[in-house]
Amino acid sequence: MNSPGPKYRLILADDHAVFREGIKRMLEDSGQFVVVAQAGDGNSLLERAQAVPHDLILTDLSMPGANGFEAIEKLRKLLPESKIVVLSMHKDRDLFKKALQAGVNGYILKEDVFEQMTHCLKTVISGENSYSPRMTNFIATDYARTGMDELAYEILTKREQEILRLLGRGQSNKEIAEFLDLSIRTVETHRASIMRKMDFRNIQELVTYCIKNLPAEN
Repeated sequence: MNSPGPKYRLILADDHAVFREGIKRMLEDSGQFVVVAQAGDGNSLLERAQAVPHDLILTDLSMPGANGFEAIEKLRKLLPESKIVVLSMHKDRDLFKKALQAGVNGYILKEDVFEQMTHCLKTVISGENSYSPRMTNFIATDYARTGMDELAYEILTKREQEILRLLGRGQSNKEIAEFLDLSIRTVETHRASIMRKMDFRNIQELVTYCIKNLPAEN
């Protein structure tokens, strides 16, 4: 059964037409999205994005002509308010970091499409970033081994980053809840997510991270 509510307008870019059609059908069958334009290469994506009103762009990275990265960098200059989600087969730290630095709002692994696609896109449209859990787990493991501090921090949502800073200053869950006007349960949920994503084993590791990597606030 299709879900009630507004349908979000997507531009879909991937150089495999059959794969695009499968994603289009899956999204539109959900009743929550409509694909308003498609592109098979980066140049076409740039043209469609400037010509067609949309809520979100979903793009592969490996495409002929202007590749996904080149298209994303140009889109960020031409349409800075556009929400962009990468759809990729590559579970690679360097590509993920490059995508974050290019300004994407989400990163979905193609292996996670059927499990995570709708949730990720709706999260991004609501104003938060979203990444495949398998990617964030991969990054957390890499962070624990190599200390990729900046990248680990980037996979947190804005609210999680805010709570991380407050935890790093020694504030309790109750104090944070009162300061941010949240329930204690909500703070606890965010705290658990921070610990999982950044592979902290205890609060001492979290505080040490904040001291080493986050600038002090007046």
